[in-house]
Amino acid sequence: VINRVIETWDWSLTEAVSPDGKIKMTKDMFIKNLEVSYKRFMAEQRAKTREEEGGHQLATEDDDDDEGSVPDVDKVWLDFSERLRNGEMKTDDKGNLQYEVLGSAGEPTFWSRYKTHIMLSVNVLILWFMQYVRRRERQ
Repeated sequence: VINRVIETWDWSLTEAVSPDGKIKMTKDMFIKNLEVSYKRFMAEQRAKTREEEGGHQLATEDDDDDEGSVPDVDKVWLDFSERLRNGEMKTDDKGNLQYEVLGSAGEPTFWSRYKTHIMLSVNVLILWFMQYVRRRERQ
């Protein structure tokens, strides 16, 4: 534990450096890159859903309405900087860093995972209740 404290004592909270020193990234650079790649990712997702739906963009749909679903930048930066410092980051054949934010699209929420199950269960309960009420009315 003490060795880890001594090792990380001089680390800056705003800059991450790879163990070999070849890659340096500041928090501001990371946030700008994250915003650009996130906007590109959301545009691709919108294009996919439009192709699947086969329709045109509605007047109520905006391209900038995804601001509420942006992942927590501080948590993402901490994870990225820790991985970069430990040398766990992978690069592609062009030398670009490959980093995936799991919180945005990788992990489904509770509602998206169990939405169908909950809706069917509620539907069955309503049907059962209606049968119970009709049976009472007949008697």
